[in-house]
Amino acid sequence: MSDPRQSLFNFQPKARMIMPVLLLVLALAAPLSQADPEFIQLDPMRSMTQPFSDAVVIGDLMILSGQVGTNASDQLVKGGLVAETHQIFANMRAILKTRNLDLSHIVKCTVMMDDISQWGAFNQVYLSYFDGPKPARSAFGADGLALDARLELECWAKIPTEPDETDPVSSLDRLLKIFEALF
Repeated sequence: MSDPRQSLFNFQPKARMIMPVLLLVLALAAPLSQADPEFIQLDPMRSMTQPFSDAVVIGDLMILSGQVGTNASDQLVKGGLVAETHQIFANMRAILKTRNLDLSHIVKCTVMMDDISQWGAFNQVYLSYFDGPKPARSAFGADGLALDARLELECWAKIPTEPDETDPVSSLDRLLKIFEALF
């Protein structure tokens, strides 16, 4: 029969157990510390005129603000829906590039169009930017888009991580194996 002094309620950790337990706690807390948002602004001067960031990175997601088809001078490009759509993708590529991402990392898009009857023209351009699997997507008609744009596109991108270094489950598995080996 086991010694009652060794029950869970009477457990006294040994000095050699403190470090592995501390490492385990730190490993479990690490993903939370990575969750602080990072605000991305391509042009710092633009932050004085626009009340939003170009994107926000939180954890392994980059959330891009809704994009309209503006050029570097913040003017809506001429040429209608097709030209605006191409400009939006150029703008998104610039934002994604800040984290070495590209359009293949986009996992979700929300499309807002001022004239939903132009869906076919938009969709033709949109599809030309995604070769492989297409992002999840929502769409709706919207009146009164910024700068009288015909389209606004908001997207979310997944930032790849190396599972053996940043995945909390993988980190936990490694630490549990170390913990088991020590005891």
